[in-house]
Amino acid sequence: MTSGHTATIVKRNSVVRRLRAAEDVRPYHAPDALPGTNSTPFSCKYFVASIVVGIFAPSQTAVTPFFTVSGNVTSFCLYSDTLQTIAVAYFAASVGLLLRSWPLRLALGLALITGTAVVLALCGDYTQHGNAARIIEEAVYSRMGGKAKDFCYLLTTFTWAGMGILASLAGDVLKSESSPWTKFRSLAAAGLVSCVLGWSLSVRIPSIRFIYTVSFVFQTMGLSTLLLAALYVVTDIWKVRRGTWVLMLFGQCSLAAWMTCNFFGDALLSVVDKLTVGVPTLLGGETYKPLVASVVRVALLIWVVWTWRRLREAKVRRISIQ
Repeated sequence: MTSGHTATIVKRNSVVRRLRAAEDVRPYHAPDALPGTNSTPFSCKYFVASIVVGIFAPSQTAVTPFFTVSGNVTSFCLYSDTLQTIAVAYFAASVGLLLRSWPLRLALGLALITGTAVVLALCGDYTQHGNAARIIEEAVYSRMGGKAKDFCYLLTTFTWAGMGILASLAGDVLKSESSPWTKFRSLAAAGLVSCVLGWSLSVRIPSIRFIYTVSFVFQTMGLSTLLLAALYVVTDIWKVRRGTWVLMLFGQCSLAAWMTCNFFGDALLSVVDKLTVGVPTLLGGETYKPLVASVVRVALLIWVVWTWRRLREAKVRRISIQ
């Protein structure tokens, strides 16, 4: 065995030992976050893929007609899907990370959210069909022969971008060199301030999820940050890991779980029907069928997402060893 081979084996074993030693302290290491890669190109790839999948997702409400090669009329979503706005938030967070100054990132995120809120406040009302977001989508999609939905995405794209940039600040807190309890206090303070601001604004501005009003946005961001702070205390400070693996699984692979439910929901239901044939009868009647189907569907979803995470972790290990 040459000295080069020996050095390679020693390096590989060292990496494996470090990975195994870190196994219990990786709760926030998402399987898709490949070590040693630049986050911006990685996010660009996911941004483009999510936009394309969102356009041609057959399970979504169509807004624009599309003529196939055979001449039949089908349809697709030009830009009217939650997956696409999630992609915008991820991309904005990645680009925001290029700004080294966190006050500048904070100001940019707040400016995007505030700008959208001003448009909603001055250009229409907060009714279902009279809000500015809905008016804009009706105007745009009607020219394409399509229609708008209650959930509005064009104007609120700026809100999603702002939320993504602000979310990157929470990631900075967790990755900082501060003490664990300082990280918790920073997250808790930010969450409380956001909640109070959202609740205060809701006195004048209703909390509407369909158009992401500013009161709704700050309340949800605040509650999410408080939940993140609480989970950080439980899993990283108190080291309570037993029984939290489902939370960790869906926290690391939330987008995979969302896509499985939304794009492969019919396939899941078909498998569930096959797996539960006769089970309700054994339990005492068809009355138990919805309960049995729900339990099996959740178990199947957990298995699919767990398998996805294992595949991604295997890729992470291969890249780390190389």
